[in-house]
Amino acid sequence: MFAWRLVLPALKRIVPIDRLAPAMTRGRGPRPEEDSVVRLASWIYGSRPLTGGDNCLERSLLVYRYLSQANPETRLILGFRNGDRALEGHAWVAVGERSMGADTDELGAYAPVMSFGPGGTILQRTRDGA
Repeated sequence: MFAWRLVLPALKRIVPIDRLAPAMTRGRGPRPEEDSVVRLASWIYGSRPLTGGDNCLERSLLVYRYLSQANPETRLILGFRNGDRALEGHAWVAVGERSMGADTDELGAYAPVMSFGPGGTILQRTRDGA
């Protein structure tokens, strides 16, 4: 996970998300426990919980990589909502019906616009808010 922490800031800027998400699911290894993956990823990215911070895409890509090995129902979700001053984006991971990092607050929920499933397959893509 530490190596990914070093390269993801650059990768997310140079590799389109529809190519990066599938690449993140190609890892092989033991099937990790969901809570352990989330705790370790949160620790690597600082003391912020999964619901906040500037690195939600990086953190979510990392969690997606490891949880998708353990559970084929793992999805990487990208969403937007109207913020105080501008449109706000957020990335989170869901396993089945359990969302990790997509809580609502006074601004409301994020509307999913793109999601990736097993092997990085695009499950949902919304264009122009439709």
